[in-house]
Amino acid sequence: MKPALLVLLALSACATAGQTPPATEESDLTKTVLASGLRSDAHPAGRISLPPEFEFVGARRWDLFGAADTEMYLFANSGRDGDVEELVWIQYEAYLPVVPDATYDLASDGYPLVGFGDIKFYVRPRFGKTEPDTVEAGGDTEIFYSLIADAGLRLPDETVSLTMKHSPDAENRRELMIIYIADLAEAGTSVEQLMDEGLEGPAWTQASTWVREEAKKTIRVTAD
Repeated sequence: MKPALLVLLALSACATAGQTPPATEESDLTKTVLASGLRSDAHPAGRISLPPEFEFVGARRWDLFGAADTEMYLFANSGRDGDVEELVWIQYEAYLPVVPDATYDLASDGYPLVGFGDIKFYVRPRFGKTEPDTVEAGGDTEIFYSLIADAGLRLPDETVSLTMKHSPDAENRRELMIIYIADLAEAGTSVEQLMDEGLEGPAWTQASTWVREEAKKTIRVTAD
């Protein structure tokens, strides 16, 4: 499913359940949080490693719109004032039996495959203003902002991101999604400039290349 961070991330097309998911009990989570990263025993088994300046922000497990068992984990590189410099959003999803025909058809979107350690992901760069106009109840955007607020963190006003998606099973019923988010100013541009030039302009060419390189330097996935 597609998470949202305003223009950055596309909203899921599923119908909303209309209820805010309850807080997760720590025992409900199936992944192991490490000093700077995450360990998974399945789907896929392996480790996601981040630089030591990244700290664990929080996690939540819930049924996303009643259609997918979902676990979200956030890690941030932030200053003492709570201003986020970089953030990594890791999300595991698995469609539930109530949607027997649903699949994550990642190849159909036409995005390139890029290796991050041992696993290749379909990747898509995006940019936008941070604060969304509306947040759908029960969606991953709501959970994302809730975890950020609970940790006392503040995102940059304008961000650039790289969404990475991998389906670890032959049936495409599961998805591992990782999103690298950074300050758009660090890429040397702004939303205003990008909107003026368009996606074919030099500013977006530079920014999209920059965020891909930063994500590759930051995220390493080791498969078991």
